Amino acid sequence: YKNITGKFADFAGKEVTLHGYFDSEPEADLRKTSYVFRVSSITDGKNTYDISGRILVNIYGGNSNSTYEYGKKATLKGKLEMPKGMRNPGGFVYAMYLAKLKISAIINLNESDVKLEEQIKGNPFKKAGLAIKQRIIYVVNKSLPRQQAALLNGMLIGEKKELGEKVEEVFSDAGLTHIMAVSGANIAFIILPFAFVFKKIGVRQPVANSIIILILVLFVFVTGFSASVVRAVIMAIILLMGGILKRESDIVTSMAFAALILAA
Repeated sequence: YKNITGKFADFAGKEVTLHGYFDSEPEADLRKTSYVFRVSSITDGKNTYDISGRILVNIYGGNSNSTYEYGKKATLKGKLEMPKGMRNPGGFVYAMYLAKLKISAIINLNESDVKLEEQIKGNPFKKAGLAIKQRIIYVVNKSLPRQQAALLNGMLIGEKKELGEKVEEVFSDAGLTHIMAVSGANIAFIILPFAFVFKKIGVRQPVANSIIILILVLFVFVTGFSASVVRAVIMAIILLMGGILKRESDIVTSMAFAALILAA
């Protein structure tokens, strides 16, 4: 926790220039659009330091349609801030919450403080996952009325931006919020149809399981590395690998192995 929050502590409250690339999709509300930005180096006006890390970028006053794509390289200029620590005993600690997301600092900007560069970086698998996610959202939105499309997007990939506060409150009051969260049930909905189809067309189990594993890994990128999905995918991969290696799988061992990976 302290290793993450202290990464940019020497630059707290200073005007700095950050070099790196956007490392997430935009999260927009009425006031701002937020991103995770992966820093490769930082300049404090005199010197440049090769410090890598992730920060939360809030861009105010911009057009909600003018967003920056994942992997786009940029230079940001503004005052770096450290997330707030504990205010009340036993209360919510914002700094710890961000640390769990590997985010070390915050910077609040206007669009004029962002200078884009031509190069595109980032993880190619994550890019592919985000592209598939956007395609799913596009197809669903084109096929259904707005409210139904928002509901289906939430159930399929956990995309809840278009649901609206009233609908989310209704689901919460009914105790059905879990329906909108991607979890192990989504993994089962992926594995079972593919396993059924591969068996019907005569694909050998080792080949079928290998293809399903690749699909599951891609689904992790589509859903943005949701902890519940990562846990379920790890367990599913262990079970599928058992079929490939002709070994008996154990659900308890799979759960323990998934827990160890997530805790690392």
